[in-house]
Amino acid sequence: AAATRLQAVVRRHQAKKKVDGMRKLRQEEMNRAATVVRKYWLRAMNRRWYLELKAEFKEHESSIITIQRYTRGYLVRMRMWRDAIQAEERLWAAVEIQRCWRGYMGRLRWELEYESVWSREEASRTIQRFVRGWLGRTHAIRLRKRIARYEFEQARRRFKAAQKIQAAARGRQARHRINARRQHIHQAA
Repeated sequence: AAATRLQAVVRRHQAKKKVDGMRKLRQEEMNRAATVVRKYWLRAMNRRWYLELKAEFKEHESSIITIQRYTRGYLVRMRMWRDAIQAEERLWAAVEIQRCWRGYMGRLRWELEYESVWSREEASRTIQRFVRGWLGRTHAIRLRKRIARYEFEQARRRFKAAQKIQAAARGRQARHRINARRQHIHQAA
């Protein structure tokens, strides 16, 4: 009984799977058929709409040609206007580039000239500084020499004066001794 029941469940499952597959195939077949019918119907509708539109265009052909003529004229005028604007913009851009380039070159020339003047002034300042330093050192050396000469002269004068004083003092002492000896000799004689 259990085996029979199990077999029944399996067979039912298989049968259900087969029926589902058949239903799915049938559904797909019906969908394809509906798509084909819709395609033919849409084609017929669009064809009829196109033919009606074509017939209407035939009725208004002269108006359409006039509209096309005006439209093409407008488009040509717009293209010419756009081309003129572009040419003007290119010309303006070229003038602007030239202006910027000339300004840059002018600034560069000015900077180079300024740099040249500045470097000359800086060189002259450096030379002046060195010359003033040299003159100052020379003046200081001369002044020191003059002071040293003056001090040497003063020392020499003091030395000479001291020598004179010493000579006078020694002369006096010598004369004093000689006079004392003479007196001593005269007294003894």
